[in-house]
Amino acid sequence: MKSKLHLATIKNRLIQLANDKDSLIRVEAIAVLADFYDGDIDRQILKALEDKNSLVKIEALEAIKLPINKDAVLEKISFFLKSRNWLIKAYAIEALGRNNALQYKKEIKHILKTTKNDEIKVRAYYALIKLGEVAYLNKLFELLDNDCFMVRKVTSNTLYYLADENNTTTILEHLNKRLDKEAEYVVQETLKGTIKDIINLNLI
Repeated sequence: MKSKLHLATIKNRLIQLANDKDSLIRVEAIAVLADFYDGDIDRQILKALEDKNSLVKIEALEAIKLPINKDAVLEKISFFLKSRNWLIKAYAIEALGRNNALQYKKEIKHILKTTKNDEIKVRAYYALIKLGEVAYLNKLFELLDNDCFMVRKVTSNTLYYLADENNTTTILEHLNKRLDKEAEYVVQETLKGTIKDIINLNLI
């Protein structure tokens, strides 16, 4: 009983912080609230999608993990597909893929076809793979050799969330191949971390 009361106190305090005047505090509060995720927090995270601060919006998009396909929430996320902020758009694409929003597959494909932003492409490939278009995994592998180190880093991180019993061996092969020739230290460390984390999933 005491532990439940303690958790409730923490949750309520975090909800207060999620409404703080300081945007950085709101960002951190939303990130922690995502680990609780109940009805009250669901409403708070949806509220954060309307925040004036872009970082708070992005954190809310990353935090959304729907237990079922809730059309009203997915529609709200889909509005950000038209955002002029490329990072908000990227996280919206990722959230739709993570939450199995099959009805937005066509829009994601259109964005993929028209964008020149490779970090958006990473999220679009991820979303389409999560929505059943597994052939896009090869396109994601190609981005491991992108000229921009940030694209390579994001691609490496993304591959962890796509690993399953059917593709883990192939993903590890491509990550190790990239690691053998990667010159950028920060990407080397990301690749090593992703490889280790995938191996720890014990999928093979």
